[in-house]
Amino acid sequence: MNLWQGIATVVVVVLASFPMLAQHRSENGAGGPIPAGTQVVVRFIDNLGSDTARQGDIFRATLEEPIVVAGRTLYPKDADVAGRVVNAHPSGRLSDPGELELTLTSVSFGGHTYPVSTDPYNIKGESHTKSNAGKI
Repeated sequence: MNLWQGIATVVVVVLASFPMLAQHRSENGAGGPIPAGTQVVVRFIDNLGSDTARQGDIFRATLEEPIVVAGRTLYPKDADVAGRVVNAHPSGRLSDPGELELTLTSVSFGGHTYPVSTDPYNIKGESHTKSNAGKI
């Protein structure tokens, strides 16, 4: 079984942090630039698997926490987030775990979509060596 298939339901609960880079400011005060290094916590909607995901695939998530900068809420909790798979390496045998590299591309709420750019976030599974040795 592929590592990502085994933890797909956990990924929905587990929170991932993505450092955000600056983006454009909207006229109505909603949205706005997010300073580099700001931690953004998202909850995945789509199941991602290193065995099925391909470079360029789009995924959906929501903000688990609002993005607040200098006491001002830029993006509310539960705002829709879109992202892209930068790289996917399926799990191999023994010590070759699955790996996904992801980036966020936009945040949407209130009928508007705001483009964002993030540093890639890497999710890597653990080695199968120990569990395989136990099974043998």
